[in-house]
Amino acid sequence: MQKFVERFNKSWNADENDLLIKLRNQGLSHREISNIMKRSEHAIMCRLSILKNYPSKNNPLKVSATETIEPPFDVTMEGKYEDMQGRPARIYAVDGPAPYCVHGALFIDEKWMFFSWTINGQAHKGPKFDLKHIKPKLKRDLWLWVSQDRALACISKETAQQKVELDGGLAILVNIDHEIGIVHG
Repeated sequence: MQKFVERFNKSWNADENDLLIKLRNQGLSHREISNIMKRSEHAIMCRLSILKNYPSKNNPLKVSATETIEPPFDVTMEGKYEDMQGRPARIYAVDGPAPYCVHGALFIDEKWMFFSWTINGQAHKGPKFDLKHIKPKLKRDLWLWVSQDRALACISKETAQQKVELDGGLAILVNIDHEIGIVHG
């Protein structure tokens, strides 16, 4: 197997790697890239997997400075995911045959469409269908009582109103709908 991998890696030159990445970043499917580059779909998938999973200083797989780079992750049955365009994803299995061992569906045009991904969330139909984690959100209403020198979070409007009646100050309704973590600003 090791000799096969070495032979496979030597069969790709830098120009082909650049073209492969350029075509993939344009959103072309493996089949479309295969037709353009005159290589098998399997060879295209394997090479993309190698370039994506083993980045180096010369690796042409890069994102723009405005994009957020998430650390590599493995798709799990327990995780919540969406594609790069924000469409919800369902995961049915993560133990299918490689390289697209994750099976599930994306909600597209008001219906669930079957899809498969690599264990790292790379879609077989192009990068716009790649998976990303949906980070847990905290969504709730909270009442704050605020005075000149103190503040208190209140569970209900009634509690906040009682605090205003007793100690003066101001009651404010805060609608929280944000990813869990520290919020600046």
